Amino acid sequence: MSSLSPSDVQREAKHHFELYHVLRNRFGDGEVWSVGDFTLDRVEPETSTESGFADLVLYDGVDPWLVVECKKLVKGEAIEEIDPYSSTVIEQAERYADDLDVPYIATYNGETLVLLRAEEGDESLYSRRKIGYSLSDFDGQEDLIFTVLSDMFAIHEGETERWDEEFDALVDRLRELHEFITPRLREQFNSQLVGEDEFAGQFVDWADEQGMNYDADWIGKDDSDLSSYKRRKREEAHDTFVKQDAYLTLNQLIFYKIVEDSARFEVYTRQAAYDSADSEDKILAIESLSVNELDFLQEYLRTRFDTIVEDVDYEAVFEQDPVFGQIGFTERVSDTLNDFISELSEYNLSNIGTDFLGQLYERLIPTEERKSLGEFYTPPENCEAHRRGVDGKPGRHGIRPGCRDGDVPGRGLPLD
Repeated sequence: MSSLSPSDVQREAKHHFELYHVLRNRFGDGEVWSVGDFTLDRVEPETSTESGFADLVLYDGVDPWLVVECKKLVKGEAIEEIDPYSSTVIEQAERYADDLDVPYIATYNGETLVLLRAEEGDESLYSRRKIGYSLSDFDGQEDLIFTVLSDMFAIHEGETERWDEEFDALVDRLRELHEFITPRLREQFNSQLVGEDEFAGQFVDWADEQGMNYDADWIGKDDSDLSSYKRRKREEAHDTFVKQDAYLTLNQLIFYKIVEDSARFEVYTRQAAYDSADSEDKILAIESLSVNELDFLQEYLRTRFDTIVEDVDYEAVFEQDPVFGQIGFTERVSDTLNDFISELSEYNLSNIGTDFLGQLYERLIPTEERKSLGEFYTPPENCEAHRRGVDGKPGRHGIRPGCRDGDVPGRGLPLD
């Protein structure tokens, strides 16, 4: 059971009490909220269970329908800045739902809400049915929760088509993860840019290569010392870099998961991480990426990824400016990525298809940002048309500028 009392949690809370007041204004004290053929007449905050305190529980009489979880317990502390797709947060909600015999759960961080069936906890997070909602798509929290409840009751009546498609759900999950880690990386970036001369120099060089007309003298200056034009250009450069760094971090984790299906990759890169460890604590962290060793997470991942790229000949896939990957992980970022690594261990990405990463880039990363990253996706039908144009014609080659190790050469095209 959680060591936190309701009063301890309340001091840490915000989002779920805002949502509670929205719900409380709609039903309770004899008032009911009708959603189709169903009604809700009670919402209880901080409901005590064997596993802890559920943030919100919605009832129809004595029957509980939905547990809404808005916080995450980390080392006994209630953290409200959560990734609602995080397996840790979802599992926390499931424990409360199991204690109370509740059929549905939702996780919510004030902007994104994710609805799931509680009874599917044995399924991997990727294959579990879910629906993601963004508050910005609705006219306030009341409109959001009414839609969520409408979908929940419709699903209960058998309208399963309301669930998100698996691939769409994964894209939403990665988009939410990117949006979660980006502002936290930005805070660390600001600190390193001012405090680390080598990193600052590499960043300025990168910005120049991107044609951003970035002035090194802007680093560390107060906004009041710069014109509005210079402030805007500085902000654009910093935002662009951090967003790309966050995309590349997720990109690397997914790519690594795809290629690690071979046991030799796992053994090989794990040994490289062992060789780089200079303390018993780091060796223990390699054995299990425990929360207590999150300060080693970034170094550990970088060692394993660099090994598989350089020594197993994947440099053609991941050649990037050396300035990327240098923003330090805060404990919150490490904790969140550690959750994601645990999720990836449940995904069988190798069975999704060879075009998985390309489709993921196209859906997840906006077009302009993909251009800046140098990540381009060639649809399979274009590759096939290119192949037919040169197949069986001696001496004829295709030209695909900028092609790395993707689907074009994978379909047997002789390229120049």
